[in-house]
Amino acid sequence: MKKKSNLFKLTSAAALSFTAASPCIAYAEDQTVESTDPFAEIISSERYYSDFISSLRAYPDFSSLVGAGTVNQDCRPGIGTGGYYASDIPAETSTFLMPCMYQTNITVHDVDTDIYTYEVCREQCYQGICITPEYILITAYCTDLRNDGEGRHNSVIYVLDRTGNYIDTVTVSRTSSNHAGGIAYDPDHNMLWIAGSAERTVNGIGYDKFLNILNNDEERYISFSVKMIVPDALKKVSFVSYSTSEHLLYAGYYGSSAELPRMYGYEIDYEGSYPSLVTCTSCTLPEYCNGAVIVENESGRYLVSESSYGRKLSSYLYVNDLDTGRRIIRMKLPPMLEQLAYDDESGTISGIFESGAYRYAQASSKPLVIVDRGFSVPFSSLTGNSSYTDFLNLGKVAYTELRS
Repeated sequence: MKKKSNLFKLTSAAALSFTAASPCIAYAEDQTVESTDPFAEIISSERYYSDFISSLRAYPDFSSLVGAGTVNQDCRPGIGTGGYYASDIPAETSTFLMPCMYQTNITVHDVDTDIYTYEVCREQCYQGICITPEYILITAYCTDLRNDGEGRHNSVIYVLDRTGNYIDTVTVSRTSSNHAGGIAYDPDHNMLWIAGSAERTVNGIGYDKFLNILNNDEERYISFSVKMIVPDALKKVSFVSYSTSEHLLYAGYYGSSAELPRMYGYEIDYEGSYPSLVTCTSCTLPEYCNGAVIVENESGRYLVSESSYGRKLSSYLYVNDLDTGRRIIRMKLPPMLEQLAYDDESGTISGIFESGAYRYAQASSKPLVIVDRGFSVPFSSLTGNSSYTDFLNLGKVAYTELRS
């Protein structure tokens, strides 16, 4: 498979684009939907497009964030546009379609016979996102549980080009991780780091090795070569991010305010026979945080974080000035916001929602709105879209340097 060219360079305020006239569901090569399939109508492009419009109407901050402007609250039904006239939103927004919402082909490895087969999974749930020089990578895990509580299928990493087009799916060995969490690209060590999620571990695979498997291995099946235990009091590792300005790997846990959520920044020590983590910084987080990144540019140092409260409550995206700790931005977004990623090259913040995953989109208790796409926006657009002021310093964070 040939490597896609890098088309992610910013030429305008929108990092990625979605054409309103195009269908909302882009079935990948490993996805087939027959006309007789009873689920085909449920997940039709009109259905999800209508949900996307609903999310824009219900969440003005989200609409502004992705460049949709103000969506007409009284727009009339229209044919072929998911219930609304296409003229009610601009032709492009800074979003990309989530991959394999309907089904995912999973590689299954029989260790006794060393034979690879394939199964279809409809229960993959999106977790993490990172941006590499060539790709957008999105992790997911299987929510169809066996009697032992483990996922029936392996976790996966979806591979998209940097314009958001689906390319392929890489399956993660079950012995490496049964619940892949957040993901981070580390350019300093040329590694991919993935949160163990159910454990206090960060797992790694060399990026070159990942590319080699992606481009040359027919099975698209990976095992992690590194597993590091976090040395601090995190109950689990829910998400990870990498700060290129500090050269630190960050790991955090999704917890309530009573659990005093925070993330730690680690230097990766390769001096021993096996890499380990050395704690260098810590930073407090908002409750129920699924993702946080450190952004450093000419205007200052910032923490971009979020809170996600499940299917029926809104998510929030925050920006804090790390020099003062003060929260300077709060944006109200649709439910089920997952990990955030920052790309230094383009200066963009990206994020994904898990509400578009089949388990939630087709559940009897659906999310308030279903967002079938991720977003990628310039960091500067975050600072320009909210009039929020934290007068009482309720959202203040504490960033602490722990290195001597």
